[in-house]
Amino acid sequence: MRQRHTIVLLWLLATGLSLASPKIALVRVGDIYRALPASQTLESSIEAERAAILTNARADAYRSVLKELDELRQGIAKIPKDDRATRERAQQNFALKRQEALTLQREFVSYRQRKNDEINTRMVAEMEKILADIRAAATEVGNSLGYDWVLDSDGRTNTGLPFVLYSKDPSDITDNVLAALGGPVATVGEAESN
Repeated sequence: MRQRHTIVLLWLLATGLSLASPKIALVRVGDIYRALPASQTLESSIEAERAAILTNARADAYRSVLKELDELRQGIAKIPKDDRATRERAQQNFALKRQEALTLQREFVSYRQRKNDEINTRMVAEMEKILADIRAAATEVGNSLGYDWVLDSDGRTNTGLPFVLYSKDPSDITDNVLAALGGPVATVGEAESN
């Protein structure tokens, strides 16, 4: 019986030692993402591609036809009511031009949707690459500094709440991770002071 108590006591002692509090660090992934040159390049590239959609020949043709429609509408308003033949011809031209505008609008909307889908797909893929690099660097830095867990303090759960609800003086290794990625450490520090 005494041997059993000794074994249980030793087991409790051993498990108590292994249940030491984990060493936890926080990383502000959002700050790192915004500070990286790759993210900034991606953002400006996406903005330029979206702007290029609006300057496409389809958009120009559609705007041109809309302008012609407006001019035809104004012209019809100026035709005397007693000049039916001229009014009917102008209204027929207006109807044809309106059909052309609808066709051009459908073409442009289809083109814009297809291009936006392509841009969004590329953007998500590039963002995933950047975030994978951040995760890898956070893992490496956290491991080298002896942390058991590295949490994203910016992260959100599926309910929209922050993942980290409370932390008492946590170790923040954001600058270390940003430095490991070759990013500008001062940018993150400046963002904190603002």
